[in-house]
Amino acid sequence: MWNKKRILTLSVMLIIVVFFILTKVVASSSTTAIVTVLEKNYVEEQEEAFMIVIPPGGDQSSEYWKDAKTKIHIKDPMVWNLIEENQTYLVHYDNKQSGGSILTHIENIDDKHAIQLQ
Repeated sequence: MWNKKRILTLSVMLIIVVFFILTKVVASSSTTAIVTVLEKNYVEEQEEAFMIVIPPGGDQSSEYWKDAKTKIHIKDPMVWNLIEENQTYLVHYDNKQSGGSILTHIENIDDKHAIQLQ
């Protein structure tokens, strides 16, 4: 009897752990895109650095570009300092289930003299 309760308790704990691990892994997706930075901002109260990006080219006042705006959070202040508005970049960011996007890679595609890190 004692062994059955113990096995049942361990099984329930294992299921809970696996559930939390899967929700963290499955809860996000990744996006790679070429984007133009419309604006970058830092909110001191929340210690939040971010940039607003859109696909490059086209009429930015059109309805498509208004819907295509994406807010990407930037964790590293040195990266945020190097980003310039109205510049085009190749970015890779993770989309979290909570709706936030976090920058994981950025590359200036217009700079022919940049050192490629690989």
